[in-house]
Amino acid sequence: MLASVVATTPTVYAATYSFELKANGQVRDGAGNPHNVNLSLIGTGYGSLRLFMLLRVASGTVTVDGSTFCIVGGSGILIQAFHYIYLYIKITPLYGGPITGWSMYGTTGLSYNNKIPLTLSSRHIILPTSPRTVMYKLVLAGQITFS
Repeated sequence: MLASVVATTPTVYAATYSFELKANGQVRDGAGNPHNVNLSLIGTGYGSLRLFMLLRVASGTVTVDGSTFCIVGGSGILIQAFHYIYLYIKITPLYGGPITGWSMYGTTGLSYNNKIPLTLSSRHIILPTSPRTVMYKLVLAGQITFS
C-alpha cells in the first residue's frame, strides 16, 4: 500500500536562484520629515519563480540620507502566484555595532526576463545608531532580479 502512494506522488522540482534586490524610496522621522532610502541586497532563492520561493539574504547595504548601514543577513518569502513578498533583514552600522531588524512586506508585479517589480513598506523601522532612531512609514519601490 505504501509503495503505491510513493509511486503516485508527483515529483516537485525546486530550483535554486541567485537574486539581487534594489529599491529606493522614503521614510519619515518623528516630526514627519522625509528621508531618502536606498536598499541593495543579494541572496539565494529556493523554489519556483511562478509560485512560491524562500529567500535567504546574504549581504547588502542600506543608505538613509547618506548614512550607510550593512545588511548582515535575513530571510523572506516570495509568493508570486499571489503577488506578495515578505522580507526580514538584519542591519548593523558600517563598521560594526548594534544589530536591528527590519520587517517589510509588499506586492510584486508580473515577472519578465526573471525580473519582478516590487514595492516594500513598513510601519516603522529602527536605525542601528546610538541612540537608536525610529523612523516611520517606509515605502520603497524597485525590482528583484533572479539568475
